[in-house]
Amino acid sequence: MEYCHPPRVAESTYAGYKSPVKNHIMPYFTEHKCLVKEVDSKYVQRYFNSVYKKGLSNKTISNHRAVLSAMFNYARSISELRENPMTDIKPPPKSQPIENYFSAEELVNLLEIVKDSDFKYPVYMAAIYGLRRSEVCGLKWDAVDFHNQQFTIRHTLHELSGDDNRIRVIGKDQTKNKTIKVFPLLREIEAMLLDMKAYQKKLDIYDTSNYIYIKDNGKPVRPNYVTDHFRDLLKKNDLRHIRFHDLRHSCASVLLSDHNRSVSLKDIQVWLGHNNIQSTMRYVHIADMKTKVHTAKLMSEIMFEEVREVQDQ
Repeated sequence: MEYCHPPRVAESTYAGYKSPVKNHIMPYFTEHKCLVKEVDSKYVQRYFNSVYKKGLSNKTISNHRAVLSAMFNYARSISELRENPMTDIKPPPKSQPIENYFSAEELVNLLEIVKDSDFKYPVYMAAIYGLRRSEVCGLKWDAVDFHNQQFTIRHTLHELSGDDNRIRVIGKDQTKNKTIKVFPLLREIEAMLLDMKAYQKKLDIYDTSNYIYIKDNGKPVRPNYVTDHFRDLLKKNDLRHIRFHDLRHSCASVLLSDHNRSVSLKDIQVWLGHNNIQSTMRYVHIADMKTKVHTAKLMSEIMFEEVREVQDQ
């Protein structure tokens, strides 16, 4: 962990390494001691058997696998191991993610509920543009170009747990997939941002941190607050439970619900900022279902219309 400590890797990446090490890897290997030079695949496999029994997800276990593999590669580089025992251990199967999302009708209802609240900004930005919460909270005023009617996502905000278990909020001048995303500024979004700007100027907190989404004391809103408040919002209004991140999936669902089918998966890839089409393929079942519904309607018209005409005579 000292070897990969910032600035060798990003602070958020380091936190991602530290969590499985602190919560799972160190406790297990402290209890089941072994000299590094004697580590083999059978020994490491017993660790994975233990985390499978804990019910950890395949994705989480894959993260553990990556961390351990990096550790053993480091051990090889300093001649403590002859080979990486992870090469003989099969990775967990990749499970197709089951997306939970709002339909177009549910999403319109949600937008109506928040339109006059101070929670309008994060919901609108996630539902319409498919932004992640780190991008919503990390958007800055200098990234909004009112003249050219566009805004740019190039900074994100994250919450990390420190060595003392205290939560810290840090900004990062790089998005998850290391690309800069530029979006057109919809008229409704422009009006919302101008209202927020006027309100912040009235409180004399505008541009205190350059962040758009701030509290009345001028401090940025924490990403975890967005998650927690969204859950409470759904419960208060008797709406079906989804995660805040699922608004991103809902955005894709709405785009694919176009009856004219004018939006392709490639369009979704560009809109959501996926690096490759494989990430967008998770939504293919939505597109397939829309196509099947359209086909079913045609089938009904072709096969049963003649029967109805006969019955009417």
